[in-house]
Amino acid sequence: MNNNNSNQYILFQICIKAAWAPPAVFFLHSLAAQQWGHEPYVDPVMHFSGGMAMAFFFWQSAVCCQRYLGKLSFMTLACFAFGMASLTAVAWEIMEYGLAIYDNNPGWLNQNFLNILRDLALGISGALLMVSLSMLKIPHSQRK
Repeated sequence: MNNNNSNQYILFQICIKAAWAPPAVFFLHSLAAQQWGHEPYVDPVMHFSGGMAMAFFFWQSAVCCQRYLGKLSFMTLACFAFGMASLTAVAWEIMEYGLAIYDNNPGWLNQNFLNILRDLALGISGALLMVSLSMLKIPHSQRK
């Protein structure tokens, strides 16, 4: 298998094993928000679920890329998945703020500051739970 086919295979594996999770949360968020409204229940649940989905995506993607990265330890996978999911949560909130500025609504930050902090805390907590659940799946002897 040449390098191009190998890259395509890895991308295919990432799509099959990992890339479905974040769009699934986004899709469920859209459906649930239509049914029950965005706040106060749907948005917090979806930010938590989004943190889990992103951690899952980054963990599985790193596992799929071990051919290029080498064998990754449990701690490396855990730190990578948690760190990237947390970074994604921060980037998402910055993007929301940028859209508010673009829509000429600079007061949005003052009105939504606590909401932003809650969303970040929930996304990071979801990522932490996913990494913790992954730890239960891996035998203790392999956690290095």
